[in-house]
Amino acid sequence: YPELIYISAERFGSLVSIPLSSDNSLGNKGENVIKCIELHREDILNDLLIHPNSEGDNFFYNLRAWLGTITPGVKFDYGIIKEADTSFSLFNEHRAKNVGFGLSYTLPIIVALFLGSLKNDTVVVLENPEAHLHPKGQTELGKLIAATAHSGCQVVVETHSDHLFDGVRIYAKYNPGFAPKVNINWCKLDKNLNTSIESPQLSHNGKLSFWPVGFFDQFETNSDALI
Repeated sequence: YPELIYISAERFGSLVSIPLSSDNSLGNKGENVIKCIELHREDILNDLLIHPNSEGDNFFYNLRAWLGTITPGVKFDYGIIKEADTSFSLFNEHRAKNVGFGLSYTLPIIVALFLGSLKNDTVVVLENPEAHLHPKGQTELGKLIAATAHSGCQVVVETHSDHLFDGVRIYAKYNPGFAPKVNINWCKLDKNLNTSIESPQLSHNGKLSFWPVGFFDQFETNSDALI
């Protein structure tokens, strides 16, 4: 069976410190994120995940670069106090408790994607990865999710974000051969309250084969109302 890495919508947020777990897994809430970073910080990533602004090709440098793009102007670091079995994250030298939720919520998402790309036969499941991020950050995260899937890792995403979805579409437009790897499922209730699914296909230029009613169309609906 493939290994499952699952990050729930209810993940560890802006905590002053994070206890170190006895195992090496990331945890469904990202509760062991700092230990995972420490264990894998020197691992070399797939070329598709190397950020152009990264200082090198390892896990830690690219974690910093991607986080700095998703949340511009932020430089990440961390500390571990082994004697107390605890750890903490630093964003521009501030503890997570003193910065926005988007930083601490996004950190385990990036780590989960990196871990999935490093291990063969892995499925990464992300629930609302866009939580607490501004539109630009959501779009950049969509590009990272797409790059991870392009590298060979299976990524399953449940999202309410058109910006994150646009990041995947933009990645498909500029990375030939990726679009066929994307499966899109739009779920809604029919008149009998049963779930119906529509599955448009993503083309090489980032366009959809058709656009289901209600599928990330609120911006256009709102714009029409304001004309």
